Amino acid sequence: MSKKEIKIKTSGTVAEISAHLENLAKSMLSGRVSFEKGDESIILSPEGELYMEIEAVYKKSKEKVEIEIEWKKTSNDDEDEDTEFSINSVE
Repeated sequence: MSKKEIKIKTSGTVAEISAHLENLAKSMLSGRVSFEKGDESIILSPEGELYMEIEAVYKKSKEKVEIEIEWKKTSNDDEDEDTEFSINSVE
């Protein structure tokens, strides 16, 4: 099977980007995530054990969060996993 990839880059308000992330989360929970850009599309089926990597960076004039989520059709143990973490809003 050949590799198929869609890269999406966009800008928006906190509410707009959050809505995209909420849609991603809901789609993942349903077991079917569809990405469409122009005439290209990819449907992914997250299942089993997922691996997530989050990188948060703070610099003087720029802040960013990178999120990577991956899975294989069969589970694979990874010794480099951090099992305890939290993601929270600051109030």
